Amino acid sequence: MGRDVILAALRLSRLPGVGAAGFRDLLRRHGDPVTALSAWLADLPARRARLPAASRRKSPTLDGLAAAEAWLAAGGTAVWWGGPGYPAALLDLPEPPPVLFLRGALPDGPRAAVVGTRRATPDALALAGRLAADLARRGVTIVSGGAAGIDAAAHLAALDAGGRTVAVLGTGVDVIFPRGHAGLFARIARQGALVSELLPGTGPRRGFFPTRNRIVAGLAAETIVVQAPLRSGACLTARAARRFGRPVRVVVPPVPDDPAWAGNAALLAEGCLPLETATPSPSTGGA
Repeated sequence: MGRDVILAALRLSRLPGVGAAGFRDLLRRHGDPVTALSAWLADLPARRARLPAASRRKSPTLDGLAAAEAWLAAGGTAVWWGGPGYPAALLDLPEPPPVLFLRGALPDGPRAAVVGTRRATPDALALAGRLAADLARRGVTIVSGGAAGIDAAAHLAALDAGGRTVAVLGTGVDVIFPRGHAGLFARIARQGALVSELLPGTGPRRGFFPTRNRIVAGLAAETIVVQAPLRSGACLTARAARRFGRPVRVVVPPVPDDPAWAGNAALLAEGCLPLETATPSPSTGGA
């Protein structure tokens, strides 16, 4: 029954007119994915008539659903909004991911996001490592995006400190991107979890990474921005966290007017909390 429910959730989430918020509303109305999917299909003719032409062209990708089914049959794990194991911290997001695929297990307890640019300076990488290690030693799970640069430094420092970490990916959880992160991802799966809302087998695309940032921010009780240029995924993560009512701490740029730290300056000007020490005091909570 468990796999049937997950497959119903996957199919429902990818049907015309059903987005993240729509999926949540259907589940609230009908209670479980199987019942919600049956109700949606029963109303299909009327729905088709109401949908804009562009939405009518959206349909489940049969190959993608088949790949997801094969991945689940091989022992893969997935959770659906409102179901067992779904992170409580994501339930009330404006657009919660309908289904999350997992490698590993989401740790209980407090979580903090440590994020920043892929093209980090050596000093920023060292600072990210110190921040993540200090938090990990105090029992805080480090959340980041699995990318090169600040993300990788934070994940590695948490692991090396004997702590736990979660990487939210902009690919399927079975895809290694960047390619050099196979060893890192294997360690994360053993000491935490790899998480994605994308179907297994999904490769990287530019548009996937901004949307995954809301999950990074949503999973964490607090977001820490180490180093970010003005146009940065870390800035998107920080702004998502603020929309969700979560605190954001930003490292104060050590060099004024340096473009490598311009995102930090912009976030501080928007009202984010300054972080001038490598010993933050994160909020706790969020299962």
